[in-house]
Amino acid sequence: MIYIDYYAKGSRHFHKLEGSSFEIIELHIGNENREYPNICSVVTNIPIDFTIKTDLGEKKHFIIDAGYDNSHTATEDFRYYHMNWFMIVTDKEKVCFESVITNEEQKCVTNFDFDKEIKLYFENKILADTDYLKKTYLELKKLQKIQKDFEV
Repeated sequence: MIYIDYYAKGSRHFHKLEGSSFEIIELHIGNENREYPNICSVVTNIPIDFTIKTDLGEKKHFIIDAGYDNSHTATEDFRYYHMNWFMIVTDKEKVCFESVITNEEQKCVTNFDFDKEIKLYFENKILADTDYLKKTYLELKKLQKIQKDFEV
């Protein structure tokens, strides 16, 4: 089984999919800042729009937001993320990202790398495919250059 669990904007989202592994077949990671001058706030939205396909053929589409709110109540030590945690558990991997962690003194502190960790996870999941595309692109560019060199 594949379990995807996350807590975002005040509600928990839990999904259970048939299969033991998955691949990402569509991925879009955005980044957008919106300023609200009347309330002294900058809201950063980092939408991660992705579709996964399990090894048994089941497909599921997700849109999550790893962004945060830098309001007047946010401090250097604390940031209000739109998502509290994001977790994926399969037979082969278990990953959990938390926006608030407990330090050595048992105090809750913001994980300021929360958004970067989630983006890096998704980028690494499609790394082999994007490397193949990059290699193919470079080969096509070389071929085009050779063809251009031999044109009359």
